[in-house]
Amino acid sequence: MTPAQVQALQFFTEEERTLTGVLVEWDGYDVQTMQAMDALRQQIQSPIILIRGGKEHGPNKLTCVDAVANAPFSVVVMALMRMQNISWGIYEGRSFHLDVRPFNVIPARWMAVHHTRLREQAIFRKGLGELITGRTERWIYLSWNHPKSFEALTYLVSINTSLKQSASRTVQI
Repeated sequence: MTPAQVQALQFFTEEERTLTGVLVEWDGYDVQTMQAMDALRQQIQSPIILIRGGKEHGPNKLTCVDAVANAPFSVVVMALMRMQNISWGIYEGRSFHLDVRPFNVIPARWMAVHHTRLREQAIFRKGLGELITGRTERWIYLSWNHPKSFEALTYLVSINTSLKQSASRTVQI
């Protein structure tokens, strides 16, 4: 993105820093992705902190962005659900992912929890084992397009809600 394109964003500035405190390198970010992130920021009425960009597509443009919002996670999820022409995923840890790469039929949707023995046991105990679509070292991915996906979404939102409450209790001590 050029400095002028960054200045056109309502909620992000050239001095923006990532979650780790590093200055965002805007020249690698995709304008369409950040316009979507800006619109999301307006909908949730809460700051969004960029984690990183990734997935090069085209001339070295980062078409996806991982971020975390200060808003309740349920508010973020509802705002994401209103985004029709963009792919997105939600993650344990209160983070989310936007991706504007072209899609074949419909935008992709996914959920992921941390890949730990306890999380996997909880998924099976809740009867959601059949929703597991993949695993990496870090994540267990759950299907968005399954009859039990709402139960998985509820589980993920509850995990993230308890994380927010734990974080606020820690800050208050």
